Amino acid sequence: MSLDFIREQFGLSFPDSLLLKRLRAWATQRQYPESADPNFVNRYALEHFLQIGGLMPKKCAALRLGMTEKSFDNLTEKVGEKNGFLLQAISGLTESLVFEDALDKLSGEFPSMRNRIFADHDDFCRRLHEACREHLSIEIDSVRCATALLIGEHDFAYFFDQVSLEPVGIRYQLWLKASKPLMLHPDVIGLKTYFRDPSFWRPYTYSAVEDRYSAELIRLNSAGQQIA
Repeated sequence: MSLDFIREQFGLSFPDSLLLKRLRAWATQRQYPESADPNFVNRYALEHFLQIGGLMPKKCAALRLGMTEKSFDNLTEKVGEKNGFLLQAISGLTESLVFEDALDKLSGEFPSMRNRIFADHDDFCRRLHEACREHLSIEIDSVRCATALLIGEHDFAYFFDQVSLEPVGIRYQLWLKASKPLMLHPDVIGLKTYFRDPSFWRPYTYSAVEDRYSAELIRLNSAGQQIA
């Protein structure tokens, strides 16, 4: 995968090459195949490297909370000022990486979020954004699933579509069949991407998409003129 695409998909750049050097050394040790082109890296090696380190690109972390990266920056800055809570990769590799376990603990910084069971991801995001207004007096710009918006729903995003790079919610994620190592999360596309060319995507998805999402596909067909 090219470094330009990594920058676009993960929000990671390699200005001082420290992260890139660490990644290449680690990938060589783990015997991941590497391109001879210095502008390419093994994507599976990158994902595994981040997983082993408990790290997540800030761009992806923001999406896990259903918000823009700018809102995520505002949130972590405010929480840091108030509680001394540090949410960034203190390894010094890059400020574009955050610790995943710190992200998981973030909601506990708000009294109204503690000891609470959430109905689903949407409920969690909604209550978190409300807590940001209540406790920190900041407004959060939410990010919604591209498929959901097209059919008049408002699911919060959770992933990025691996093809279109649009936000995808949990309900409308489709896992792709690929020869990825089992410890890595499957590649994801949204139902909107599938709808653009069902005959192409059908062999590469695990679920019987037409059966599972028959009603949603009809609604997407009605909104077809809005799909680029």
